[in-house]
Amino acid sequence: MNKKTNQRRSKRRKHIVAHHRVRRALLVGAGLILVSAAILLLRPQPYRVPEDFVPQVEGAPSIAVVSDPVIDHGNLIVNRNVTSSFEIQNVGDETLVIVTPWVEVHEGCCPPQAEIGNKQLRPGEITTVSMTYMMHPGMDGPHDLRIHLRSTDPSNPEIELTALSNWVSS
Repeated sequence: MNKKTNQRRSKRRKHIVAHHRVRRALLVGAGLILVSAAILLLRPQPYRVPEDFVPQVEGAPSIAVVSDPVIDHGNLIVNRNVTSSFEIQNVGDETLVIVTPWVEVHEGCCPPQAEIGNKQLRPGEITTVSMTYMMHPGMDGPHDLRIHLRSTDPSNPEIELTALSNWVSS
């Protein structure tokens, strides 16, 4: 083999390696795009609009509790999680903005963090406000936790949601 043949083979080998790298990168990129699209399509939506929605308030946003505003969990065993969930709807005809919810302890201890699915609700949209928590031994007894939601509703700027429970040792 002469020097020219070796140079051609070496050049061809580099070309093949580069081609495989590009193809591998394209396949990995396409795979990432497909996985990302699947995650976006399959994740639960934090809000929804009923098909038959008709605004109850015109010219402003308006917050309404769709679910019961008071949940009484009754007796709960310590060291077990419980979730309190409430559904909120914008029944106005303008976008409702909700400030980060905060939890107040009326009785008991240890306020959990409240989470909200979506802080901006277009007219008719519904979202969930929830908190997951547990009590440990020594935290037995009645608990009264209140979630406060402040919003841009001009006629009702703050609402309160209540979660009641009585924690007992097993």
